[in-house]
Amino acid sequence: RCRVNAKESSGGFVGVKANEDGTAVFFPVGYQLPDDEDGIRMDIHNLFGILEAFKKEEGTLEMPENEPPCAADFPIRAYLTVIRQFLRTGRYYIETEPQYKTDVKGRISWPRTVRKQKALIQENGSLIFTKMSVRAPSLNADKEITRIHRYCVYEAFEKLGWLYVPFMPERPGVHPGIKESVYILSQKMAGTNNDKEQELFGAMKSMLEYVDVKGADARFYFGTEHFEAIWEKMIDRAFGIKDKKQYFPRTRWL
Repeated sequence: RCRVNAKESSGGFVGVKANEDGTAVFFPVGYQLPDDEDGIRMDIHNLFGILEAFKKEEGTLEMPENEPPCAADFPIRAYLTVIRQFLRTGRYYIETEPQYKTDVKGRISWPRTVRKQKALIQENGSLIFTKMSVRAPSLNADKEITRIHRYCVYEAFEKLGWLYVPFMPERPGVHPGIKESVYILSQKMAGTNNDKEQELFGAMKSMLEYVDVKGADARFYFGTEHFEAIWEKMIDRAFGIKDKKQYFPRTRWL
């Protein structure tokens, strides 16, 4: 899947590109690929990181010349986040829905206890509950958010899963529509303070918004035709001088 550009002149696409023949990663002219797969995977991740960093600086990456229209705003970071989270946890996201049971110990829900349980009234008028309503968390795998996650995991692995493992997860099955899923994820993001959940839900939302506009079968690319400009910026970041513009010669016309 990895190719090194042979063009000696300016030009040549650098990045990842998907077409009818599959997905391929293009490295810049003169790059020497490692001999082992782990090294190649690391280099691909580094290449993606560099392209993403300078995409933020430059706004957008260049569209390849003489190429049919394809998705230039591919949210590669969102796809990689979904894949990594799934490989790290080994399971789909399952929402914990609180259930309640009657018990003498546990995490008490006082509003529910007052409504559901009978209290003994003491002589001084105070109440004593001999049994209480306590939380008994249970996993609900049929929640919409789990079905959305299944879809996103499959979509992410279909496009970039080869970068990590050779297998494909099971097909997602029935799931909410794209627009409905985006709305559900927006609600979930607004209702949680968990940073990992925020990251996952945000990545899933970005993926779905991309699919909503481009379609799941759209060809995509993430890269640039002008890697020489990125190379100059890499050199400048490593060895350049801060605020160097103040040292540039200044002239004026008389």
